[in-house]
This record gives sequence, structure tokens and C-alpha cells, in this order.
Amino acid sequence: MGNPALQQGQYFVIITLVVVILSKITEQALAQEQFQITNGIGRWPAVYYRCQTGDEDLGYKYLNPSQSVVFKYENTWWLNNVLYFCHFYYNGKDKVFDVYKEADDEIECFYDSYCYQGYMEWVIKDDGFYLRCNFSYIQGCDLYKTPPQPTPLIKKHGWS
Repeated sequence: MGNPALQQGQYFVIITLVVVILSKITEQALAQEQFQITNGIGRWPAVYYRCQTGDEDLGYKYLNPSQSVVFKYENTWWLNNVLYFCHFYYNGKDKVFDVYKEADDEIECFYDSYCYQGYMEWVIKDDGFYLRCNFSYIQGCDLYKTPPQPTPLIKKHGWS
């Protein structure tokens, strides 16, 4: 048999490595994701909206011209069931649709960089709802990296 103190030291190293690896996996599995909705109409009246996710009603709110609202949630890759839907009202028009459904993302917003995180942005316009990828800076990264540009707006829904 071997030295018991050496065996205990080996077990300690193995257990420490397992804990570190599991904590990193859990951190990535529960990474905070986001999407954004922007009032791109640029004039009054404000857009009135109500969003819901699961059994949580986020309430009725106003989105003033050029104002944005960010929705953040925990990414659970093993469940893959995040759903947000919203009802929008503007100047006698209204529209309801899924603004985010994780199981079938409208567009992929990934960027090959540790410094920028991609997220979907809905932009509300007079004639409907447009979608693009936008990117946010991740704290603690190299500031000298060139930030990616947002993707072009793609019309996904009209008001009717």
C-alpha cells in the first residue's frame, strides 16, 4: 500500500479540481442573457406595452421615443424553455408576438470574442417591428479590441 498522507493529498487535489470544473460549468450554464426592445419611432405618443414570461406578468409600461428596455434572464441550457411575449399599442394600432423564444431563436447573436456578448434587439418603427443583433461590452476585457457593429435591421412583423 502507499503512503496514507500522499493518498489523502491526491484525493484533495482531485476533489478540488472537480469542484473548480463544476463551478465553471454551472457559471456558464446559468449565464445571464438579455434582449432589448427600443422605440425607434422617434416621436410621441409613447408605445404602450405589456410583456409576460411563464406565469409572470411584467405589467403595462410606456416606452418613450428613442427609449430602450432591457430584459435579463438566467440562461438554462438544459431546459431551453425561456419565452417572453409582448402586446404593443401605438397610435390606434396593436400587435402581440413572442419577442424571445429560446427554443427557436429568430437570429443567432454570437460574436467570436471574450469581450462582447451578442443579444437580440427589437426596434419598433411606424411600419412594424425589426430585429437585429447588437453587442455589449463584458466588464474586465481588453478595451482595445474593436467592437462589432450591429447587424442590419430585418423586418419581422407589421402592425397588423
